[in-house]
Amino acid sequence: MHTRSVGTAVQQQQNRHVCSWKGPVERIRNSKRIGLSNILYKTINRSLVVDAILDARYKPFLDAWDTSFIDTPEDRDGYYVDRIIGKIPEELEGTFFRNGPNKFLRVTAKGEERYAIQHPYDGDGFVCSLSIKEGKAFFRSRFVETFEFQAEEKEGRLLFRGTFATQRNGGASKNAGDVYVKNTSNTNICYFKGNLWALFEAG
Repeated sequence: MHTRSVGTAVQQQQNRHVCSWKGPVERIRNSKRIGLSNILYKTINRSLVVDAILDARYKPFLDAWDTSFIDTPEDRDGYYVDRIIGKIPEELEGTFFRNGPNKFLRVTAKGEERYAIQHPYDGDGFVCSLSIKEGKAFFRSRFVETFEFQAEEKEGRLLFRGTFATQRNGGASKNAGDVYVKNTSNTNICYFKGNLWALFEAG
């Protein structure tokens, strides 16, 4: 088995944040008067300043939040974690499971972007496990292969509407009246009677 840090996949993609920020001066400089009254214009400028200040204050948090929604490949074989802060007690034994959305962008075999989901919570379920035994930690991960996941993997395109915002290609005419939403199985994970269940909050 190979060893590495559990956070390697995320650390390699830190430069793919989707949040953007411009300083207050630049944002105000780029704003244009479009025939509004002076009072309204000043109000807009004050709003831009407030927005920019909030952006600056919360940017570290937003950037950290974005790293939770970066495409991460599954690792079914797993690996031993070699970077541990402190020491794992020898008597501690068990497995921690975590479920959450993944696969926010699908690409063709040539690497061309095919589609991106329109809400991070519409991502496919992705289960990670961290097994602890004899002072060591072993990590592995894989997608929850629902019927919808398998169908979209085969076609390489979006086939189902999401719970939150993702719509099928074709606009309103292709989605009107379609009440069936994709089972992403990305909400939670639980162990019950010998089986591990991936849960879905919309069905």
